[in-house]
Amino acid sequence: MFGFLKPGRCDRQYRQVYAAYCSHQRQRYGALASIFTSYEAVFMYLLSIDDGLCAAPAKSTPTCCRFRNDWANHWGIDREVADVCSAVALVLARVKLEDDCRDAFGFVARPLAFFFHKPFREASRFLEKVRPGFNEELASYIEKHLQMEKEGFVATSIDGLKKYAAPTAAAFELVFETLAVTCAKRQPKHVDVELFRRVGSLVGSAILISDCMFDFHRDQQSGAFSPLPSRRYLSVAKSAALACVSEAGWLLSDRFESERFESERFEDERYKNDRPMGFASCRVLRNAFHVVNRFRFDKAAEERTESLGFQTKRMIRFASFNRSGVCDCGGDCCGELCCSGCDGCCEIGMCCDADQGNASCCSPTPCDICCIEPRRSAKKSSGLQAKKTSGDISDDSANSLVGRKASVTSSLRPFGVVKLDGEEMAAKLMSGHADVGEEVVIVGRGAFGFLVEPVRK
Repeated sequence: MFGFLKPGRCDRQYRQVYAAYCSHQRQRYGALASIFTSYEAVFMYLLSIDDGLCAAPAKSTPTCCRFRNDWANHWGIDREVADVCSAVALVLARVKLEDDCRDAFGFVARPLAFFFHKPFREASRFLEKVRPGFNEELASYIEKHLQMEKEGFVATSIDGLKKYAAPTAAAFELVFETLAVTCAKRQPKHVDVELFRRVGSLVGSAILISDCMFDFHRDQQSGAFSPLPSRRYLSVAKSAALACVSEAGWLLSDRFESERFESERFEDERYKNDRPMGFASCRVLRNAFHVVNRFRFDKAAEERTESLGFQTKRMIRFASFNRSGVCDCGGDCCGELCCSGCDGCCEIGMCCDADQGNASCCSPTPCDICCIEPRRSAKKSSGLQAKKTSGDISDDSANSLVGRKASVTSSLRPFGVVKLDGEEMAAKLMSGHADVGEEVVIVGRGAFGFLVEPVRK
């Protein structure tokens, strides 16, 4: 499920990086290759910025490329890093098309794979040059994944799902390592290759496990392979995906917020102007956590969606994509209607900057920043429901949770997920470790979630 690694649509800084990267990919591989612009590749570029390995775009950078060719005068892109990211985007697209060719969508994927075979080959050669053995190693991981599907791998636990996702995790680990190797050629003492590898592994696992969860019902109908034997294990997949995103978010947040990072990175004059950029990669992971957390898998919602006619569901999906964004609750969303009965997770496109008159190519509104106003449910059972538009819990609500007990849904060693009042939250255990089912007490709020301690008996 490539595509859930993105922050809220009103994140101007993210859109500036996205526009700069999109323009570079178009210049590198042609205008048509821009359809393969990848959120994963943009996330890699953001990670390089946040780690101080390349400069952030200036504040005046446009938030939409609009297919302009004067990109050198606007973007200030780091070409070496962008070259790796754009090559990764095309390799991911090739892998996806090859997978579709093996499934039921070959009639679309085969012509696309043939039409773009030259840029795909060029991207593979580039990555092979940056990291020798890249293509052979990537092919081996894909083969391992296909072999597991052929053998009918079944996962009924978090550890089982992580085992199923291991080849994909290794492939993403390889991709992120390639980016780290590129950056290390310029700043060897500043690049933490192991951090890049670990974050890549966690991101790859989260993507695949989330894909199994979101596509479970469709896979059941089409007869496609799924490692989940029944819908009762959807909650296990959700916990596993949240655990992966939580660990990646905490690793990056702890690194970027540490005093050592501040002193080593931002004392340099080159990076002082980049500090307002913030830590966009952490915002992306925080939003990904909420995307997975909003997923609902109740049977009643599923039956309501399936009771709709084919044309009705098709119109709802089109309206959701074209006007209101995507509903991440597992059902279909159309304006004010959410067919899965989720609590305020659907997004309604609004324009808050119409005076600028800057229409973008990715929004029909005359606004340079596409803002959102999530709907709120009238039922608010706890402070966890008082969320901001970015998906964060407000400071007042967070303070009200201090001292409350939560149950562990994925092992805290020390990062994981806890549940309170039916809501799952990213957590970091301050000391020791806690297994699934144990109770912890919330003691504060950290950079990516909540800080917890074991309950003292």
